[in-house]
Amino acid sequence: MTESSSRPVRRSDEHYTPIASAYTTSAIHAQGADLARLVELAALPAGALVLDVGAGTGHTGLAFAAAGARFVGLDLTRAMLVEARGLAETRGAAFEPALGAAEALPFANGAFDAVVCRYCAHHFIDARAAVHEMARVVRPGGVVLLDDHVAPEDVAADDFINRLDWLRDPSHRREPRLSEYESWCAEAGLRTTAVEHRRERIEADEWFRRARTAPDREAEARRLLDGASPELRELFAISSDPAGFDLHAIIVHAHR
Repeated sequence: MTESSSRPVRRSDEHYTPIASAYTTSAIHAQGADLARLVELAALPAGALVLDVGAGTGHTGLAFAAAGARFVGLDLTRAMLVEARGLAETRGAAFEPALGAAEALPFANGAFDAVVCRYCAHHFIDARAAVHEMARVVRPGGVVLLDDHVAPEDVAADDFINRLDWLRDPSHRREPRLSEYESWCAEAGLRTTAVEHRRERIEADEWFRRARTAPDREAEARRLLDGASPELRELFAISSDPAGFDLHAIIVHAHR
């Protein structure tokens, strides 16, 4: 367990209600090669039913809808689902919203052909329980796709990146490690068939602006970046001019 487990964490719905609209246009959420890759990995037939867990403003589910799937978007923040509905309407896509938590999905066993979760697991109260719930609601033979930033296995690096992300966004709980995802999937009866790694470049000014980070928290986060050890600077490709760094990300592709 890392020291991030003792940090006070703000409820995600409380944090995201006033800034939901920013995530409709956020490039890192609305774009990215991983969106098309998720659809490709799922390889679903037309009409398949997809659950998007932590749907936010709907970008992931809409990528599946564009490929012929039907989708339900679940989120803890009502304002996010309102944004998602509006975005779906502009694209002529059917969208079924569901308000709820990933740790207690309000759906029957085996209800979905696929479950996908993109850029949200680091907010979950209990990521292990959420993975078990995803496994429960996907049909036998169905696919679960987990796409998120991930902490390195090294304890110091794990603590560094999780503290940085928590300072920027107090609803952040913890970026799990890949080894944790693999363990949780196995426990839940999911067979991991592929893991894909990538890095995402973060431009610090925009990153803080999108989250409306409080000035004192932003200042502390920038001090953390500036004071990073040579090993951490290399691992996360930290730069000073312009200020930025790399987040490590993965897609876990698993089947029930």
